[in-house]
Amino acid sequence: MAEYATTKEPTEEQTLATDAYALTYQGYEYVCREIKQNKAELAAIQTLLSEEQQKLAAIQTLVSDAEAAFASKMGESKMLEDDLLAHKLAMDKLRNSGKVLFAGGLEFHDGKYVKSSDFHQKPVTPDPLESSTALAAGGGAKSPPSEKCDAGTPSVKEVNEDSPYTQMQLRDRRTFTTVKEVIESLVYSYEDSQSTQMRLRDGTTFTNPGGRYCTGIAYINATVLFQGSIYDFSDDVPGIFDTDGANLAEQIVSFYNDGDKLQKLRVMAACFLPINRDAKSKGRNGDLPNVTYFLTLFLLNHGIDFVVVDPKHNVTDKDVRIINVSKVLRDLKDRNLEIRTAFEKTTDGRGLSTVIYQRGNGHPSDKTCDQIKKATGLPRDDIMHTILVPGKYENGLFGGNCYTEFSKSVASVLHQPSIIDEWVRRSNKSSIEEMFTVLDPFSGYALYAAVSHKGYGINPDYMSILAFYQGKYTPLKMSSIGEH
Repeated sequence: MAEYATTKEPTEEQTLATDAYALTYQGYEYVCREIKQNKAELAAIQTLLSEEQQKLAAIQTLVSDAEAAFASKMGESKMLEDDLLAHKLAMDKLRNSGKVLFAGGLEFHDGKYVKSSDFHQKPVTPDPLESSTALAAGGGAKSPPSEKCDAGTPSVKEVNEDSPYTQMQLRDRRTFTTVKEVIESLVYSYEDSQSTQMRLRDGTTFTNPGGRYCTGIAYINATVLFQGSIYDFSDDVPGIFDTDGANLAEQIVSFYNDGDKLQKLRVMAACFLPINRDAKSKGRNGDLPNVTYFLTLFLLNHGIDFVVVDPKHNVTDKDVRIINVSKVLRDLKDRNLEIRTAFEKTTDGRGLSTVIYQRGNGHPSDKTCDQIKKATGLPRDDIMHTILVPGKYENGLFGGNCYTEFSKSVASVLHQPSIIDEWVRRSNKSSIEEMFTVLDPFSGYALYAAVSHKGYGINPDYMSILAFYQGKYTPLKMSSIGEH
């Protein structure tokens, strides 16, 4: 009898185990495939990220190069504009004189220029220009610094080849005996401010038209300038801070009224603005905007010629940029731009109280608004914004460009007070009860804030500077510097 092998049927438990293994294996294979695919995708993403990072680096380089090129072109454009104005003035003066212009064969006859093939320049003896011309032409001898400029009479060729920033800006051919006279004879630049869209507390808006303002900026030959007395206010900073006084303004007054300091200031031809050398040597902000503001008022109140030398120049520079602050004040006064609204306290709530915020981009943070409110009691709606090119101590992509479009920001600062009268009227107010100003850390802007406040005739008892120290603002009355 044959025996047949029989297959034993698997138990249910074995079947379940086998199925579970198969499923687990399938899951394992699936996970392996997913991991492999994810690794491939991750590698692709990493490659793409690397490429995008390279593109971003290239874009950042382009932005940096573009900003540098823009700053360079703006500076070049400004100098060319100054050149154009200077040359036009020189050409008009020479044309009106009816004399030979250049040693190149041009003469002015019967209202037009004509060529002269057999032209030979004749000796000309112009009015002496002392060293303001001779030294600028490089012909003057090196001499110890003195206020008087002594030099011989230059030839016509020497006059025409002089620095365009110096000689072609001279308004007339006359004798100059001091550096101060040369400074007064320069042609100073003007800048247009932009129209401003203003928003009142009730949400209504109005447009304040822009204006044209003298910036007091000009260029002068370095050799001529530094023959005058140049005062460096940074030397006085430690002494000012050590002087007794209830506040910074009183310290400045007490310091310069002591001894013969005022007399020394009266004879200076120009000066450097004060900086905190100790702070700067430690890598901190060295500018002193509050000191600059009150010092500017002090000098202008005493009728002292106030001319600032731009510190951003090299000893090898032929020409130096200066700011004639006294010239800016005279221009504002000559145009009769004073604020017409009365400065007085009211009992009917119709007096205007406002904060002029000139710091950074003109938009205070919530924290800053809270700090301002603690110092003044005024909320965000009472803050008037002044949009400037961010000061050199501002951070961010566009921070630190204050020198690039300095003149535009200057025009904005000088234009700011012209808005007040219309602001009062449209706010249904009858007077100005109190005004506060927050200065930018850049002293160059503080300089113009002071001259604008004085030039527009702001009552010093109703204007205060909000000085920021140790996390809070403290009002310093404009009147603390006194009147003269």
